[in-house]
Amino acid sequence: MGNNKSSNKQPVAHHPSITEVQRLIDRQNAINKEKVIEALEKLPKFNLKTQDFGSFVDEFNNAQAVLNAKLEVKTAKRVFESLIENEERRLYGQIPEELKRNDDWDGYIKALFDVFHTQAEIRIARRVLTRMEQGSEESVRSFRNRIDNAAGFAYPQSKEERITPSMDAFIFGLRRSLRMKILDRVPENLNKATRRRTQSEAQNGKSSCDRVAAQVKRKLRDFVARGNNIRNAKELFSAISQSGLKGLSVYRATVKREKTEKAEKALGKLLRPKMEGISGFVHFVFDKNTIRVWKMNGIGDGRLYTDLSGFTRVLKIEEEGGF
Repeated sequence: MGNNKSSNKQPVAHHPSITEVQRLIDRQNAINKEKVIEALEKLPKFNLKTQDFGSFVDEFNNAQAVLNAKLEVKTAKRVFESLIENEERRLYGQIPEELKRNDDWDGYIKALFDVFHTQAEIRIARRVLTRMEQGSEESVRSFRNRIDNAAGFAYPQSKEERITPSMDAFIFGLRRSLRMKILDRVPENLNKATRRRTQSEAQNGKSSCDRVAAQVKRKLRDFVARGNNIRNAKELFSAISQSGLKGLSVYRATVKREKTEKAEKALGKLLRPKMEGISGFVHFVFDKNTIRVWKMNGIGDGRLYTDLSGFTRVLKIEEEGGF
């Protein structure tokens, strides 16, 4: 008798290999890139000098949409140059040369987003200040300033959050320098016009200063180890100026108290006037001659400072240097 056994084998499902999957992903990414590049070509030039603020917002939103796409590095560089025109074009020149040589797509995306976001804030602030200068009844007489220093100024803590040291340093300085550009249009009575200032987190953003301070301390230890002395501010300035740390500005300054009768009386009671607990304050309200502070806006009556004479200082730069 023949042995006629039926086969129990089941058809084997075909699983695509890693190579095949990657090929499909690459193909889809290529399609997406082409679509984004086509959209980029249609984008209007990003011009901060436009008078129509609505158009500015539209361009800002378009730029944000572009940032969410996966573009190649050379396209990112082209976007960075083309969207920042006129007076802002020089920002591209501030990017460290070593960063330009690196194909760091994430770094360019981070820089682009930061420029757009900060410029939008500056544009709004300039419009407010312009209306203040007009002095009409409808003009803005005061404004409130809220600083999100947690996101805008804090240096990335974890290694995973950092892209490249040069890019982090560039962006960290970029936000501060662009914010300072608001002062180009500041009226003389700005201090009186600023009614409130709010910080998202008190004392945040100091980690970058601590990082630089650690480098300076190491250089100073080496300086002393070579037989040099650091006995006063002048010798300290000389030592730091010779440290060779790039991107570091060094100043030797004197801070003098305003010599008024009221200030002298205050200093007789309190040699070093200060706000107790200022490291925990996030909300400040300024009046003519007073400051009221809160740890959290709107909770309680806050703490009122009525005698500000002891806080007045005069800064004089004696020497400046750096690399």
